[in-house]
This record gives sequence, structure tokens and C-alpha cells, in this order.
Amino acid sequence: KRASKNGAGPWGKISAGGGADPYTTPYAFGTADVRMIYAPLPRAVMIEFLDPTSHYHGFYFDPVTGAHSPLASEFQAKAGTPHRIEPPATDHDWVLVLEKTK
Repeated sequence: KRASKNGAGPWGKISAGGGADPYTTPYAFGTADVRMIYAPLPRAVMIEFLDPTSHYHGFYFDPVTGAHSPLASEFQAKAGTPHRIEPPATDHDWVLVLEKTK
């Protein structure tokens, strides 16, 4: 006996994103010099807590194909202001690697 019909009951409509809410949180890790951000969905990410006295450059990594491509330009972090990074042209997860410019 089922508790409810498919798409009804306590779970609601289950979509391809893994549930009723398709948003999945990006994950970040790294050191003072290198940061890596894994984004499960092809959406922009907001980068915070970078050293405001430093410049950063980076590249995208495609975990499906193994390809990588550089960010369009180097940038400087601003104290207390998140930096928005747009995703590469993809329809799946992606990785961003940021490195402090020496």
C-alpha cells in the first residue's frame, strides 16, 4: 500500500535536480594561496573572504571532460564585497580554481 500517489504526499514533485528544490550548494576549500570551488549546477558563484590586498587569476575545470580554460581576467578582491564568477558554458557541474597572483 502506498502512502500517496507519485508526485503527491510529503515529498511533492521530484525533479531531475534531486528533489522539489533543484538548488544545490557549491563547496569551497583551499589555502591562503589557492581556492577551489565545486559548483554542482551551472550557476554563478559568489566568492567571499579573499585577501583584499591581493590579485587573483584562475581557471575553470570541467569534471566531465577534464578540460580547463582560463578566467577572462585577473581581479582584485574588495574587503567585505563578494565577487561574482559566472559559470563556463556548460550544462553540468564545474570547478573553479583561484590562485593568488605572486
